[in-house]
Amino acid sequence: MAENFILLKQKALQIRDEVEDSANSAYRVGGLFKEIVDVFEKYLPPTDQLGDSILKGITQKAFTDHVRSIENDLGNETTSESEDGSVWGKLISIIQDSTSNSQSISSIESILDKASLFKKLGVITDLADLDDYIKEGFYTYTKNVNEDELINGILIVSKVSYPGSFSWSQLRYELGKTYCREYDIDERVWLEWQDIQKTFFKSELGDGTDCGLTQKFLSEIFGSEANSESEDGSVWGKLKSIVDDVFSISKEVSTLETDNERHATVRFDKIITDTSIVIEGITNTEGGEVVFIASKSKFAYLLNNRYYSQWPGFNDYQDSGKVHTGKVYLCANKTYVYYEGALLPTDDEALEVAIVAGANANSALKKIEKISTVVDVTIDQLDTLIDPVSETSFYTVFYRLRKIGTLNCVTNAQADVITQCLEANCDIDVSGNLLLDNNVTEPQSLVRTYNISSENIVHEIPRGSWGRWKYNQKVITLEGGIIIE
Repeated sequence: MAENFILLKQKALQIRDEVEDSANSAYRVGGLFKEIVDVFEKYLPPTDQLGDSILKGITQKAFTDHVRSIENDLGNETTSESEDGSVWGKLISIIQDSTSNSQSISSIESILDKASLFKKLGVITDLADLDDYIKEGFYTYTKNVNEDELINGILIVSKVSYPGSFSWSQLRYELGKTYCREYDIDERVWLEWQDIQKTFFKSELGDGTDCGLTQKFLSEIFGSEANSESEDGSVWGKLKSIVDDVFSISKEVSTLETDNERHATVRFDKIITDTSIVIEGITNTEGGEVVFIASKSKFAYLLNNRYYSQWPGFNDYQDSGKVHTGKVYLCANKTYVYYEGALLPTDDEALEVAIVAGANANSALKKIEKISTVVDVTIDQLDTLIDPVSETSFYTVFYRLRKIGTLNCVTNAQADVITQCLEANCDIDVSGNLLLDNNVTEPQSLVRTYNISSENIVHEIPRGSWGRWKYNQKVITLEGGIIIE
């Protein structure tokens, strides 16, 4: 019995000291437990022979308590948890670590494979397996030499141009030797592999074609760090191209990040009007509020009743203490733009006030117009819209802080006439003047024309003047293009 326990102890120690994560499988650990139970069943007396006192040997209670203690130390597959102190808990932890490491290694291998200059072809059984690779590039492969012997190789595929056609060449490197072959475009077959050392290097490398593969030819293939340029067809050129692409992508990403910081919409928490606030220092602590200090004309970070000038993410709001001007800021359910030291709301009420305000409000309105698809104008500004090449053609029309309609300005092909089409809740008198205070409940369609330099309508509308407003009731018939007013 002692010999059996020694063997079981050796197996247990082997399982405990195992360093390979995958070695201690559930089958292996469970097998050990099974062997332990078999030993107990073989050598211990039946339970009905166990005494109930110390005088009769081991008691039933002592044996039961000891077995329960062993069960607690071992745990079991269904109830044990990772690192709960039991053997099964340790085993579960090892399996989890192995799974996690396996996923990380797989992810790293995938990244390295994509970043590599050489594409892996895997294991090939014959050189004919390389016949299908005609795409220009650099490859690595493993070739079966004997049943238990593998060698690694490098394959370079190049495109060879001819007048009116093209072909391919392959350069293969194995065990310190270099082989090459070309594709016969006429016969549509690969030519035999040639050992460069035996076939071409008949003498020292020359500078002509009479001694086969020349030093010049090799130099053109591999290039040099000093003389090669990006995408010149050489190995060094390819490497430089990859480096250039990496730097280019890095710059593009940096530009996009900067552009996003300066123009992407961002949210803040509130506007502070207290003029006694002091902005201080830098914090890396999160959990505060982004606020706009009106008296300082800048954003700050409110944390524990202190205001900080820099915090995580402050570049989204300002750069070197200057608030970004080309973006929209959100607070609650309102939008704002920064202009001349102030955050200006862009809601309808604020726009109506800005329209009738002074010079500063007009400047703010121009800033708002740059981010709007429709420009706002007052009714008394309609006469000033006489620019035939203006990029803006659609307007929202206000009268006494009320939105009364929309305006569309168009020019003719000669750019000597401007026509205004007004859809508004207003009427006109017999002289063609707008009646803005009439109780009109439905929009009226009105038109008028400005004569820039047209001789065709000068008898009706003198140059440099507006014609009267008319109801837009013109219809062009299909019978003859007759215009009916």
